[in-house]
Amino acid sequence: MTNDSASRIRATFGEEVAAAVETMPVHRWSEPIASGFGLHLIRLEDRIPGRLPSLEEVRPEVEREWSRELRQRTRDGYLESLSQRYQVTIEWPEPSPQS
Repeated sequence: MTNDSASRIRATFGEEVAAAVETMPVHRWSEPIASGFGLHLIRLEDRIPGRLPSLEEVRPEVEREWSRELRQRTRDGYLESLSQRYQVTIEWPEPSPQS
């Protein structure tokens, strides 16, 4: 894996691996570290501090997410309005007698 954030490592490999990566020295191999996938030997090549991206960097993703959420809310509202206008009754057939 290259250029992965601590949160992504945590989500993929678990807390133990993420904690080890956060504290291990650069340019050294780790001791074996267990995860749900097995044992790992990790070599940290570089540590790059995190930063908050500018709005311009994330604008397309924010707009996609906003649009998706708006569609979901609209759909949920429409389905809710339909469920308020109609009553659904399910009538199960009578079981046939066994011969």
